[in-house]
Amino acid sequence: MKRFLKIYLDKPELAGLALLIVLVLVFQAKSNGILLSFENMRGVMGLLPEMALVAIGVTLLMICGEFDLSVGSVFALMPMSMAVILNSGVPFTVAVLLGLMICGAIGFINGYVTLQFSIPSFITTLGMLFIARSLTIVISGGFPPLLPPDLPTWLFTDYIWQGSPFRMSFLWLVVIAALV
Repeated sequence: MKRFLKIYLDKPELAGLALLIVLVLVFQAKSNGILLSFENMRGVMGLLPEMALVAIGVTLLMICGEFDLSVGSVFALMPMSMAVILNSGVPFTVAVLLGLMICGAIGFINGYVTLQFSIPSFITTLGMLFIARSLTIVISGGFPPLLPPDLPTWLFTDYIWQGSPFRMSFLWLVVIAALV
């Protein structure tokens, strides 16, 4: 125990790891073994790539000493605008590119306003958070539009192989994380 305490005091960042282990053990016991079950891990791994991709972008901003509060609203705006574009008859690839261009334009506006007018990124992106959220609601009319049935779901949401805990979006995460 003394050795563990000495290591802990030498490296305080291990506190996060120790807390994680304790929490996993507690939740595993309280959930009667469901927390670490294959089905639960499969569900978590289905959501992980999207959140991790957002975290990669936010991490780059934080390294630069800035941060973006609008990322969640822009994260919702992209698929909503893409769905509306798809429903107007535009092909999938073009709709994805247009959706990404909309998000890129929002990021550019955030950066331009922050740098040009010396407004802290906190204020700039807080304003953009409300703009993007409002645009998402206005575009959708408050209800998500139906997607065309011929979308290539295999490219993002299908599992890599039968029984795999990972979706195809996990491969996208690995590639983009390696590039970053």
